[in-house]
Amino acid sequence: NWSERFNILLVGCDTREDMYLGSRSDTMILLNVDTKNKMLRTMSIPRDTWLAIPGHATMDKINSTINEDYFSDGGIGLTLRTVEQLAQMDTKLYVKVDFVAFKKIVDAIGGIEYEVEKDMVYVDPTDGTNINLKAGLQMLDGDKALQYVRFRNDGMGDFARDTEGEVHGRVSRQANFMMAVAKKLTTIRNIFTINQLIQIGVK
Repeated sequence: NWSERFNILLVGCDTREDMYLGSRSDTMILLNVDTKNKMLRTMSIPRDTWLAIPGHATMDKINSTINEDYFSDGGIGLTLRTVEQLAQMDTKLYVKVDFVAFKKIVDAIGGIEYEVEKDMVYVDPTDGTNINLKAGLQMLDGDKALQYVRFRNDGMGDFARDTEGEVHGRVSRQANFMMAVAKKLTTIRNIFTINQLIQIGVK
């Protein structure tokens, strides 16, 4: 029953207001919402996942599908079709945010208290990336939250699985953090905050 269980694709794009990098999906998480059993399941899709592109006789990275300059029919529609083919699940709904919107959303809900599992330090002056987080329980505002979900400059990169089968790396951190955001969103009753989130979403 569609009304009881449906999928939403969360897409975080690497676009920033102070520089032009083209459109690239930096984060992709498929959310399965089960309203009947009140459950939220997540499946992170690494941005470098190599697969067949629907309607094209080619293989490519999944994050290239959202780029209108890369594929003739590129954009969120092609991304959704590619995810449907990969996951074998109907996926018509999506939420697409860029770096600026992500920071605004986290700030609008008052930040997220979160356990940063290790020190995270990485600087790239070519694109303005500056990540500097200390390990430990702390309140992450929008800027720090973005640093956390973007960090991948360790031995685990985007995706790694240990000998016990547990997944680590950036995609795992992103999924865990978005679950923390979703949990906090369910507690929001302040109409001012809700209006802020709506305004961020429609820009």
